[in-house]
Amino acid sequence: MVEVSISIVIISLFLIVFMNQNYESQNRMQKNKDEVFSVLLSLERKNELRDIIFSNNVNKINQTISSSIPKLKRFYPVIFNKTTNVTVLPNINDKRNVAVIEYLISGEYGKYDPRILKIFLWD
Repeated sequence: MVEVSISIVIISLFLIVFMNQNYESQNRMQKNKDEVFSVLLSLERKNELRDIIFSNNVNKINQTISSSIPKLKRFYPVIFNKTTNVTVLPNINDKRNVAVIEYLISGEYGKYDPRILKIFLWD
């Protein structure tokens, strides 16, 4: 009977620790997503984001995010047009916790030319 009780306690502790780590990881990822979206929103309010996306300038996006959120190390922006990606896709096959933020720009000055900025985040 003692062995059964000990095994139940050990299994319970393992499940509690595992669930807590998963919860913390999800909270951290959501906070990172919110911070990145806030940076994109500030670029949009300054009327810079549209020009950056249409010029396929992922370096400017990298610099802006890196300077605004210095603790964020694992992110990668990619710009897509109507048919394909314009910039290089990240290699994140071995990561477990991946999130994507998408920002759609439908055109520029009366010209329909949709672009999607996707920012990949991972642990």
